Amino acid sequence: MGILNFDHDTAIKGYIIKRLKSRGLIIDESEEWEVHGPHYQMDYQVYIGPALYDKKIWTVERLDGLYVAIYPRGIYELEDTTKWHQASPENKIYKPKYNSKGHRVK
Repeated sequence: MGILNFDHDTAIKGYIIKRLKSRGLIIDESEEWEVHGPHYQMDYQVYIGPALYDKKIWTVERLDGLYVAIYPRGIYELEDTTKWHQASPENKIYKPKYNSKGHRVK
């Protein structure tokens, strides 16, 4: 486990921003972000940290923040950041759907 320094790890910050943006989320840098892996039991990295709902995409009732775990094949909402390794399918955050005119479909 390590703490990300976004001043130094600019490529990782860009990756996180891109992945979150695809889900209608924005990075929240007010708290630290962690990275786990790679190591002998896990050949990939998982990024854990706070995010905010993008006000341009999500409705008013969903503007509070959340904690996420960014895996190579998905992003999951976390209730407890210490249990990042127990991300479950029901907590997966999917990409918002858009119609042919580029408007978000609810």
